[in-house]
Amino acid sequence: MRRYIDDLEFIVREALILAGAIEFCPTHPEVAIRTGDRRAEARVYEYVCSLPKRDGTMWLSGAVKDAIQNELTLATDKLCWKCYSDQHESDLICASAKRSGGRR
Repeated sequence: MRRYIDDLEFIVREALILAGAIEFCPTHPEVAIRTGDRRAEARVYEYVCSLPKRDGTMWLSGAVKDAIQNELTLATDKLCWKCYSDQHESDLICASAKRSGGRR
């Protein structure tokens, strides 16, 4: 029996993950990272548009495009902003320690 899901946001997010268009940081699993694979993103659009809703109707192409764009906008581009922030903070601490001769 086929399971129908009427949550477009959920469907799009899962499809983006399965297609390899987004992934999650292994250190910060709450951070989605956009891989930059445009082909994967296009495949997600085609895939989601082919899925019927519970009532048998199809998703509207504009709604699918908007949902994909929203998920991709929420994802960071090619790196985890938390890892970058943690590294930058660490670099600042190291630079500060060097200037003070190791005294803090």
